[in-house]
Amino acid sequence: MYVDVKDNKIQIKHMNMTKLLARIENLYSEKNIAKIFDQQYSKKDLMLYNMKIIKSKSKMKIATLECHLFFALEILTLFEELDLKYNSYQYKIIMAEIKQKTWVGRKEEWKERPINMTPLNGIRYTLKDYQSQFIKTYNTRKINNSLRGLILSFDQGLGKTLTSIALAECLEVPRVYIVCPNSLKENWSSEIKQYFYKYENNEKLFYDEVFVVGSKKKAFHYDENTTKYVIVNQEAIAKLGPYVNRSKNMIIVDESHNFRNFKGKRVIELIQFAKKVKCEDILLMSGTPIKALPNEIIPSMLLIDPYFDMEAAAVYNRMFNVDSLSSSNIVKNRFKRIIYRRTKDEVLNLPTKHVMRTHLSIKKPGDYEVESVNQAVKELFEKYMREEQSNFDKYKREYIEVLNQHQQHCPSDEFKLYMKYVKDFPEKDISMYHEIDQIKIEEFTKRHIYPRLSPAELKVFKKAETMSVRLKESCMGRAVGQILSNRRAEMFIAMFEENKKKIIDMIINNDKKTVIFSSSLPVIKHLQESLEKEGIGNVAITGGTGDRMGLIEKWKTNDDCEVLLATSQTLSTGVTLIEANQMFFFGTPWRQSDQAQCEDRIYRIGQTTDVHIHIMILKSSKPNLSTRMDDILNWSDIMFSGFMEQ
Repeated sequence: MYVDVKDNKIQIKHMNMTKLLARIENLYSEKNIAKIFDQQYSKKDLMLYNMKIIKSKSKMKIATLECHLFFALEILTLFEELDLKYNSYQYKIIMAEIKQKTWVGRKEEWKERPINMTPLNGIRYTLKDYQSQFIKTYNTRKINNSLRGLILSFDQGLGKTLTSIALAECLEVPRVYIVCPNSLKENWSSEIKQYFYKYENNEKLFYDEVFVVGSKKKAFHYDENTTKYVIVNQEAIAKLGPYVNRSKNMIIVDESHNFRNFKGKRVIELIQFAKKVKCEDILLMSGTPIKALPNEIIPSMLLIDPYFDMEAAAVYNRMFNVDSLSSSNIVKNRFKRIIYRRTKDEVLNLPTKHVMRTHLSIKKPGDYEVESVNQAVKELFEKYMREEQSNFDKYKREYIEVLNQHQQHCPSDEFKLYMKYVKDFPEKDISMYHEIDQIKIEEFTKRHIYPRLSPAELKVFKKAETMSVRLKESCMGRAVGQILSNRRAEMFIAMFEENKKKIIDMIINNDKKTVIFSSSLPVIKHLQESLEKEGIGNVAITGGTGDRMGLIEKWKTNDDCEVLLATSQTLSTGVTLIEANQMFFFGTPWRQSDQAQCEDRIYRIGQTTDVHIHIMILKSSKPNLSTRMDDILNWSDIMFSGFMEQ
């Protein structure tokens, strides 16, 4: 018997564990996947290690490998791939025992769970076949997989908003909580108003049933008995307390990929709210449920899979916080259970989208070449280090003093190990420690010190930590932030100014309007002022812009308003801009998925002409800040495509 299941754990035993782990690392070209297992060493070898008799991990005998029962599906996939490569009878037996002893082998009958589609008669739009198919199969997929909901992953522009509202109607829930980016609250309310026949010529009914938390419009009001849709921005989830209805509810989370950090404040608030309202249906909506790494989906799984707890989340995070596609088969089996995905290529016949790298020359490209930027970062880093070095000993003493004050609350062996590390720093780097000890060092203050400090004390302690054991990282972060953002903005402004005639000709001679995106606010502000001086009508939308929908409507309807400028962080989601068929990027977002969302503002249902996307690249013989951004985009695109392919 190689597999045992007890106390919510799967145990692998009675085999050569060192060889198994080596094969896993060889198969996946990384150590992270092996971290699905907790290594349980023999008591004798662990004692000898603690006595410093055994100093090398490779000489410690692993008695068993354990993992959370939730990961039975991942473990089964892992051994299937191992068996394909090594054709081992042991692996075949392990696969059979996993199926026999865990939930993945249960032959439960897959039942059709019909849903009432009659309420769709109240919606003025006819759903596309792929939208109807999702609604028809929602209950079947959710209930048979023992989930609280699903991830709706249509490409941008395929009608996720309409599909989600239509699903809510078919589920006949009394209340729907819609969580979305702040910039989309107004868009959600206006979309809902357009969807239903009942709101036509009946504004009172609309405001009785739709409530926007924090809206300045006095017409929005909350009524416990009549309000059906409660719309709130992602930062204000904690303000939903007064609007809790404990009957059967639904939660819709728009742009759910914004919830990536499973320990983040917004994620915790959302999970707590879902529990408070005893939500039976949670629909997470994102065209890009992961942007690059599969661990980004952890918050989604915490919300919709009742068997995925924080312990499983911690394991998943350390397993899949990697940038390798070799593990894609493992995660795809899990994704197939929880994600309903459709792409434009599958369901639409749109005009062609042309994506071009448009090279622009400037007189002095050298300042923006990677070599020059690296040198500037190095010099500023060394300057910051010199400035802070005089305070290093002071902060280190303060840091150690707090540690000593809480010594009695810490495991003695971990405290001694951590104090040795602190006193040796910076001469002895963490990588010089045993792997078991590295984990203890990295987690020590978060586990044993942070929880015992008041908010004010914690702030002081973190400052001392940053200025002592984190000094190098702090100075480097400051230097990179200072140099990189300023140089990038300067580069794109120079590219625009020195090629202004060419760019304006492209705007004027285009048969439709133009959208310009940049990830830099200074770039957007400069381009707006420069276009106005040239007589090119435009509107600009950034994080601080009010009445965004009004400005967008002005751009759509005014023929003299040729250009819409926006930061990619502000306007990459939730709006339709098909009045344009040309888009310029003066600085792309850092992820290909974010760039694709920007592009999909003009490349979506309703677009009637070919779309032209221009990625502005600095023409230079050496790598520069624009080409480096391009490299990062290509990497994130490969990651996303590999993990999401089904």
